[in-house]
Amino acid sequence: MPLLLCLILCVRQSPTMAQAAADLQRLLEKDESARRAGDSLTRLQVALQLRVLLNDAPDAILATAHAYSMLRDSVKVFETLTEYAQTGAAKKNMEADKKFAWLVNNSRFQQVCRKVEENEKPISRATTILQFPDTGYLAEDIDYDRQGRSFFFTSILQHAVFRLSQKGSCQKFAASSSGWPMMAIKIDQPRDRLWVTEVAMPGFDGQPDTAKGQSAICSFDLHTGKLKERFPAPEGAQWGDMVLDRRGDPILADGQSGAIFRLQQGAWQRLDHGDFISPQTMALSDDGGSLIVPDYVRGLAIMDIASGKVAWIHSNPAQPCALNGIDGVYKNGQRLLMTQNGVEPERIVELQLDKAGRGVTGCTMVEKASPGLGEPTHGVWVGDDFYFIANSGWNVLDRHGKELPGSRMTPPALMLYRPSPSRTPTITLP
Repeated sequence: MPLLLCLILCVRQSPTMAQAAADLQRLLEKDESARRAGDSLTRLQVALQLRVLLNDAPDAILATAHAYSMLRDSVKVFETLTEYAQTGAAKKNMEADKKFAWLVNNSRFQQVCRKVEENEKPISRATTILQFPDTGYLAEDIDYDRQGRSFFFTSILQHAVFRLSQKGSCQKFAASSSGWPMMAIKIDQPRDRLWVTEVAMPGFDGQPDTAKGQSAICSFDLHTGKLKERFPAPEGAQWGDMVLDRRGDPILADGQSGAIFRLQQGAWQRLDHGDFISPQTMALSDDGGSLIVPDYVRGLAIMDIASGKVAWIHSNPAQPCALNGIDGVYKNGQRLLMTQNGVEPERIVELQLDKAGRGVTGCTMVEKASPGLGEPTHGVWVGDDFYFIANSGWNVLDRHGKELPGSRMTPPALMLYRPSPSRTPTITLP
């Protein structure tokens, strides 16, 4: 989804608007007013403020280049477009962008266009391990059961959790008692618990209007699939993403309102202070005291769990990397894997972190624009190997969960990335 459209949808859909979302809405309204008035200077000022708020997201950089172009500042246009290209972002046929029409014959502009086109080229460092046996799952989240030596994944369209064996056989493990799509999933191995969220997704067919927008988190017995507990979310919250803290307590993110809550002893505790617009699947720091939070709109942050204080992570200037559009982050030592489906082209990226785990020292493109990638969603570390869902199906569905005209769902796949190049992929799991 283009970032600016995502921004509009995020602020319109938020039932309770956080401070960051309110700031975003104010800037978008100011830009629209300036556009109608033909005030190019104000539009540039807004674009520069958006770059700060969105932590240099590629589309915010591109919007700044558009603003400079309206002012006919070619030096700043080329400077900004070069920054855009360095993030790895792609914009198909940039030469057809009417906002740059006056530059199409300029050699520097053509050079930037070629660089952006290069960003569309496929990269593949992962291996397809197996294909799921059905097309109708809309597979969302995944975790690995080390005792049962199998994967669990959630299905949005079938409103259930499935167990996936190493050989690709698949069985329904537990169903939503509410008949809602099931989304986030995490295994608490020491306590033999399986935590899963269910969300009556607004806009999706097959759910009563009275339930839409409601959410809950369910606890199942890891061995039997029996429902043990169910905790309805606070009013208006939609639990799309989750991580467990060191005590096994779920920490949940609402990508619509921007809120992050923890469930402790059956009570909800809000952890954030309104810094996020659309937080996704988080990672716990090694010491358990903080979260690495990917905000789909604002980028990558570290949040102290006790205080809620937030610090934003920026990519290494020597090796820029887009940090928005991240659906999930997964930490393993100094490595951080990102499933990034809100950028073009969609990708899986490995970030190398500094010793403190708070700065990016480098990045590696793992998978990008490859034939089988489709729209990736979430993943899981199994030892030193990273497994992720590819070709989930989101990109062929409309907002009601129906196939787009001329499109059809194909089986999702499980892909494996092994950071060490000396090892050959197998499906032998611990």
